Amino acid sequence: MLLKRLAKIVCTFALLLAIAYMTGKIGLAAYKRYLVKVKINELQAQVGTLEARNEQIASFLKNLENPEYLLLKTKEQFNLKETGENVAAVNNPQDAGGENSSNKYSLSSDTKPAAEEKPLYWKKWITFFFGN
Repeated sequence: MLLKRLAKIVCTFALLLAIAYMTGKIGLAAYKRYLVKVKINELQAQVGTLEARNEQIASFLKNLENPEYLLLKTKEQFNLKETGENVAAVNNPQDAGGENSSNKYSLSSDTKPAAEEKPLYWKKWITFFFGN
């Protein structure tokens, strides 16, 4: 009787160990599958960006065959002009200083007062708990 009970306990323990081992293996396989799917998604995103870049390069190469485009790009790059041609330089306000152009050229006559300083609540808590 004692031997049968001990055999049941050992069999149950061995069965639980086998179940735990298989669960671990299945979990590890599922995690590896997840990592593969993540990597596939990353690679698909890279393929999309590379295809877009490839299209840009193809259109650039197509434009290189056009002599008018080459002449225009050469003039822009080396600041060249042909005889009888006038060139005007235009300053782009968005490039200057990195400021917001809407604030820079505002025609509004309303002026806002300087922003009031907000109280620092953490200082209030420190003085509350520890005093001055």
